[in-house]
Amino acid sequence: MNKLFWKRAGITAVSVIGGAYAVFLISPLILNPIIDSYIPQIKNIIHETSGLNSELTNVKVVTTPKLTAGLKVGKFSLLEPDNTQVFSADDFQVKMSLLPILAGKIRVDAVQLKNANANIQINNDGHFAIEKYLPATPDTDSVNSLPENRENVSSLPFGLKLSNHLPDIKIDGYDIIITDGTDKYTLSGNKTEITDFIVNKSIKVKASGKAVLKDREQFHYNIKVLNKIMPDVELNDIVFTPQAQEETAQQFEMPDIIGILKGIYANNLTADADVNLLIERNNIKGNANFTNLSVINLPSSIVKLKFKGESIDIISDIYTAKNEVSKINGLIKTGKNPNIDLNIKSKVEISNILRIVKDVALIFDIRDLQTLSANGKLDADFSIKSNLKTVKSSGYLKIPSADVYYGLYKIGIDDINADVRLDNNNININNIGFTILDQPLKLFGTITGDAVSDLHLSAENLSLKGLLVAAGQASLMKDNQVNSGLVSLKVDIQGKLDKINPAVKLNLDNINIKNIPSNTSLSAPSTIVGISGTSLTGKAESKNLKIINPCAKVSIPSLIANISEKEIFIPSTPAAIEKINLNVSGKITNYLTEKIGLDFVTTGDIKSKLTGDMNIAKQTLNLNYATTESSTIIIPMFDKSKMTFSGNIFITDSMMNPVIKGDVNIPELTIPEIPVTMENLDIKLNGHILNGTASAAKFTSGGIKAENLTSDFSMKGDKFYLNKLKGDAFDGKINGNIVYNLSNAQTGIIFSGEGLNAEKAVNGCVGIKNAIYGTLGFDTTMSLKVVDYNEMMKSLKGNLNFNVKNGSFGAIGKLDTLLQANNIITNSILKTTTSTLVNNLVLADTAKFEYLDGHLSFENGWANLNPIKSSGNSLAYYITGKYNLINGTTNINILGRLDAPIVAKLGPIGQLSADKLLSYIPKFGEATAKIANALTTNPKGENIAAIPALTNGSTNYKDFKVVFNGGLESTSSVKSFKWLTTIDTSAIETKTVKETIKDITTSVTEDYKSTVESVKDAVTSTKEDWNETREQLKNSAEELKNLFKKKE
Repeated sequence: MNKLFWKRAGITAVSVIGGAYAVFLISPLILNPIIDSYIPQIKNIIHETSGLNSELTNVKVVTTPKLTAGLKVGKFSLLEPDNTQVFSADDFQVKMSLLPILAGKIRVDAVQLKNANANIQINNDGHFAIEKYLPATPDTDSVNSLPENRENVSSLPFGLKLSNHLPDIKIDGYDIIITDGTDKYTLSGNKTEITDFIVNKSIKVKASGKAVLKDREQFHYNIKVLNKIMPDVELNDIVFTPQAQEETAQQFEMPDIIGILKGIYANNLTADADVNLLIERNNIKGNANFTNLSVINLPSSIVKLKFKGESIDIISDIYTAKNEVSKINGLIKTGKNPNIDLNIKSKVEISNILRIVKDVALIFDIRDLQTLSANGKLDADFSIKSNLKTVKSSGYLKIPSADVYYGLYKIGIDDINADVRLDNNNININNIGFTILDQPLKLFGTITGDAVSDLHLSAENLSLKGLLVAAGQASLMKDNQVNSGLVSLKVDIQGKLDKINPAVKLNLDNINIKNIPSNTSLSAPSTIVGISGTSLTGKAESKNLKIINPCAKVSIPSLIANISEKEIFIPSTPAAIEKINLNVSGKITNYLTEKIGLDFVTTGDIKSKLTGDMNIAKQTLNLNYATTESSTIIIPMFDKSKMTFSGNIFITDSMMNPVIKGDVNIPELTIPEIPVTMENLDIKLNGHILNGTASAAKFTSGGIKAENLTSDFSMKGDKFYLNKLKGDAFDGKINGNIVYNLSNAQTGIIFSGEGLNAEKAVNGCVGIKNAIYGTLGFDTTMSLKVVDYNEMMKSLKGNLNFNVKNGSFGAIGKLDTLLQANNIITNSILKTTTSTLVNNLVLADTAKFEYLDGHLSFENGWANLNPIKSSGNSLAYYITGKYNLINGTTNINILGRLDAPIVAKLGPIGQLSADKLLSYIPKFGEATAKIANALTTNPKGENIAAIPALTNGSTNYKDFKVVFNGGLESTSSVKSFKWLTTIDTSAIETKTVKETIKDITTSVTEDYKSTVESVKDAVTSTKEDWNETREQLKNSAEELKNLFKKKE
């Protein structure tokens, strides 16, 4: 029964799979009739992504027995909008492998095309003509680009990953034309194939063709190369490693392609290459033949190289002038059984060699070498054969006198000379040397026929900068500023060449080098290295070593390394990173092999260990760094800070792009200088360099408090990124991105929040309690330098937009506060009137608003209000001016709009908002006109149209202006309150003095009674308030009496 069941199940499964396979193979018959309907969509996608038009004809779906599927286009073309052809190809195919999908991999199997033609026009500015059609890219120099402001595609959906197998690319014939509109430069080829391309294993390239510049064929090539030395990386990691935007993105500088091609043509640079190589680690096989090598119309040179394992056969004739040729022929073999068999014959002017180098460099716009000059002759005619056991030699090598000067770095190498005799199977080095700044380097000695050496090299106080030039490493000084440095060297080499007995003493004095990109300086006043014996034992010591970066300074008073044949041991060494004090000890084992071991321990403020190994040949790491117990340190740059942490980190994979995984826990972090406090910060590292996620239970900065924070983070260059930072703050939600530049502390921020409690947020950010109520939302883009609070505020630049809904004014913004303006309370009569209003419920509704919108910009320690607007049923504001971020003072103007019913309840102050007065205001009498002038201003020139409409729709209102200068919470900062009106007082009737006194007496009495009642009813009033108000009323009455007594 079971056998029958499994037999039937097997037949069924095979039938289903076979049927599915058959359907797959014949699917093009079903799909091809409908594929044409999708061509318009394909063309539209091409246009949106490239700005170019396209033509696709004879489009078909293709499948193959090896389970690949794709599209085949009979004719494919890319066209500019004016129908100028940019690219065309026949039989353009793209196919994808389906089987790898079952293993969770996406693999493009092949890209094939025939008769490819490309027309590339380059404008006079060096840019491609088609660039004007490309979609605009974001402005990477704007502050918006500092952190990542958009979602990164960090992975493929459904857990899929990119396969390391890249598609086979096969091009059957191509012509690429590059033109500036006048001249044409053509690259033509037959079959070109890129196959066996596996990112971490191999790549195979096969190509043949020629380059025709204008009317001249200058290059021919026939290349077959299989390279099996590849980096240990995964394609999926390369593509989807988070690449955070830089504060200021470095722009790719397009090389001057037309200029290069013109230079090649003008200098008649020619070459024919025939290369067939298999490249493996420690093993290269094949040939690399270069013929017809010429520049500036020199006779053709040849260089033919034959590789076999660890040996190279060389045949070469190199012309440096029409009658000046150098011949280098022979064999060089390295490895366990080294061997050399060379014949060299050359008689050249050194200046001719340099001229060729400079001309070729200039073709490729490399101008640094143009200040390099040289004089002298090289005369050599010798042969040498040795397996390090015996030496057979004859001939000579001479440089009578030569010199080199590098104007770019203002350094010269003088008295270059060589006198070497190789006669009778003995090598006699009478002298090889040069001087730098009058300080000599000399090499002399002998090597006998039985391979016994007695060689001596000495140098005293040679300039480090000059030595770099002499060693051909001047390019290092582009990024490294060598401020000072002297090198003294004494080397004695004796014994058989296959087992030499060296004695080396190296002194480095006053080394001072600055790495420009990282802004990091190295200072090493004194370093001494001594090594001797066949086992290469010795000692190295450096004193007062300092590494200085804007973020931190590392100081090592004395570093000692004991060197033996198999390890370098470093005894306990005190070191300091700013105020972090450490003791470092450990060893480097097997340092002369591929796999170097590391075992280090730190004690002091940081208690940790580093163990593992690094493979130099494979360029890989396998390290573990872990704290042995919780450590507390002072964070560099912040002397008052404190951070307690522990962690366990694994560093693996490529040295150039290591993967770092592990956990770091920081239960406590405080930085009073900023100020910042964090609790229970957990960091999970998982990616290249510094990538991962972090969470913090609490974050505090001044009055700003947040909880439950989470973020992704990444490191790129000297910039540290926090992306997708989210958390809870002030009863709402916040999220955003931050980038911090480690070299200069410059920080970019894009942040937003919603649903925040406005009162708590303002109190936390500005320090004013009960300032404003409502639901707050905001978004901000800003940059600042994180050093201390004042510097942060001074360097702050950017914008902040906020909105408060359905709120009310509290300690700031209330109308009764504005009525305490200086031009009102300095007048006893007006002060008496406002005292009545302050404790009156009449103004309570004016504190409420439907919305409060603000747009702020930051610069030079100020927040500019651009503007702030609010509106409610009875009151609206339009506010402009600025707020000092350091001392909290303001300088603002408020244009307001007050609903008429509220104006009517303001008594005499409200009456002064009228356009025309027909009589004295009883409270003011004959002073009415004078007080009216003090409490009104001409609306002409004021931006009244910008004042928001009242939300109740009222069109019956009065406008006013307030000048505010000082602290936000101080009523003395309200300098003036004025109605925006011009009052006509010409019709004011004249009353007798007795009538006026009577009216005023009645008014004051009524005010007195009203104030008594309002003060009694006010919950917050005190006895002192009551007494003060009573005295104000008495004083007002007395002033009026005295005024009219004088008039009588």
